[in-house]
Amino acid sequence: MNDVMNLGKLNECEVVAGHQGMNRVVKHISVIEVPEVAKWLKGNELLLTTLYSIRNDEEGQISLIQKLNASGVSGLAIKPSQLPDIPQSIIDSANELNFPIIKIPVEIKYLDILTPVMNRLVNDKIILQEDVTQATSLLEEVLLNNRGIVVFKENLKAIIKNPISIESELLSDQLLDGHRIEPLSEEQIFELILIKRPLKLKRKIKGETVPCIVAPVILEGEYFGNISSWIDGTSDLSMDIAILERAVTLLSIEFLKIKAKIEVEHQYENDFVRELLYSENINRKNIVEWGSHFRISNYSISTCLILSVRNTENNETDHSMLKDINIYNKLKSLTPEILLGYSGKGLTIIVTASNKRRAEDAEVFKEYYKIIKNNIDAKYNLIMGAGRPEKGIKGIQTSFEQAEMAMLLSEKIDKKDEYQIYSYNELGAYLLLDTLKTSKELDTFYYNILGNLLETDKNHELLNTLKEYFNHDESLKVTADYLFIHVNTLKYRMKKVEKITNQDLNTSEGKLNLNLALKIFDMKKFSNHLE
Repeated sequence: MNDVMNLGKLNECEVVAGHQGMNRVVKHISVIEVPEVAKWLKGNELLLTTLYSIRNDEEGQISLIQKLNASGVSGLAIKPSQLPDIPQSIIDSANELNFPIIKIPVEIKYLDILTPVMNRLVNDKIILQEDVTQATSLLEEVLLNNRGIVVFKENLKAIIKNPISIESELLSDQLLDGHRIEPLSEEQIFELILIKRPLKLKRKIKGETVPCIVAPVILEGEYFGNISSWIDGTSDLSMDIAILERAVTLLSIEFLKIKAKIEVEHQYENDFVRELLYSENINRKNIVEWGSHFRISNYSISTCLILSVRNTENNETDHSMLKDINIYNKLKSLTPEILLGYSGKGLTIIVTASNKRRAEDAEVFKEYYKIIKNNIDAKYNLIMGAGRPEKGIKGIQTSFEQAEMAMLLSEKIDKKDEYQIYSYNELGAYLLLDTLKTSKELDTFYYNILGNLLETDKNHELLNTLKEYFNHDESLKVTADYLFIHVNTLKYRMKKVEKITNQDLNTSEGKLNLNLALKIFDMKKFSNHLE
């Protein structure tokens, strides 16, 4: 600032506040007339203004000084053409912060200050441009020689001479130098997407809030990560920003390659999963090629998991969020050999292990559940259905059907913990019925008990009443309250059920027959769903 005051008509201006901050560096000069501009600044600016928009707003004037100082602005030159003089509130606030305030005489034009200062800054930038070009060439060479993002990061760190972190959902390992970094907030990411260039932000690292320059990686208009330079008081921000702008362009190209590679791998893996689950004559070549990678053979033990999300507000499913690359990377990071596939029924995970115990590890399943739950919208309910460990390729299809049955019949299971994970082994009587599903005797029993009721009860009013009666442990009052009907109405309906089915609800046999028949009804709905 002291050097700048000797340029052009600035030598006729007066420093009226913040004298102790006159050692600040000036790298940009600009005119501002709106207080909101503070958030878009690079830092190290000398700003010229009339304060016209806040001439009568003392609180806004103080706030502006505080924001400009926090943004790293070098000083504010005020031409009080619309004011009697520079307000005392500004001078007091600036003195507290050691933030330079310069008074521009009314007769001096902005151009008399802008032109000489900009000429000086341009001359300085010629040297800066040579340094940036040299740094860019080095980073370009790293990527062109396929030396990877880790080497790219280390070279960038050496050039900028500040710690560097690279974060992206495209990367299975975030490059954070071993430090715990709090992720960017949604507001910060939105701001980066809007500006599309490096911004000075405050972030938490190792629990401490520190300043950094964050350069966004934008691919096809979508945010995919960032490079952050963790600065200190001696950092050359203009140099850092210039190099980061070049670095992020190079990294964007590298991320595009990674994204394309991931998409191809995902599609290939997804096609293989669909073939495993649905094909009756699975391609032997695919089994040899992919099976060895994912430890799948006719002798391996596999368990299928199905995950579905449902909107708690309108009860509609939306499985698109399960395709998030972040979810894929985190699941693979936990268990690299699992297979992931997507369908209209949700996300399928095939866990293959050398023995049954490892293929049905409930704690690992909970980890999968937590990863996905933490990466979907909070208004969605996550449900996981788990099949049994089964042997071989056909066993995968069997386990998948079991997982689907467990998920679809989950409402029949009383689950009280935080994990909505439903196992086929928890289905109780449904397990027995599932083993008999192709038996003619099962169909005969079902139609003998419920056949007449299904024919006469077209809207399933009596059937649903009977279901809720058993769901509420045969309590007339609780069932009636749940159905919003009078107890006498419930008694009347139950008598009709007894008469149509010829089953006595006052006997153990009558209750057992009707309860089993209802479970078979659920099983048949499940079979129709599969078809």
